[in-house]
Amino acid sequence: MVLYMRVFMVAVSQARAMRSHVAASTLQHSKSVTAKKSELKAATTLGVVVVVFLMCFCPFYSPALAGQDTEESNSSSSFLVWLLYCNSCLNPVIYAFFYPWFRKAIKLIVT
Repeated sequence: MVLYMRVFMVAVSQARAMRSHVAASTLQHSKSVTAKKSELKAATTLGVVVVVFLMCFCPFYSPALAGQDTEESNSSSSFLVWLLYCNSCLNPVIYAFFYPWFRKAIKLIVT
């Protein structure tokens, strides 16, 4: 989680630096605008991945962080473990939603 947050912060700072560089330069080529859109899209995708990660992992670890006793026999613990596994299944869906090239690659792998 810490690595996701660090990568997200670096991506956001790079997107801001690109935006200020493009605004400062008088020559705005289509390549620099495309790079800016690409970096913003990557930062957005990473933000969605981090939010989904937090939504899947926080319910599992919140009782332990609150100091409550966590028992494995509890019926809700099986749901929380299932939610942890769901995070791994949701990452390809997120990438397929944001990137058409990822959809094409998955389609080629599956068929």
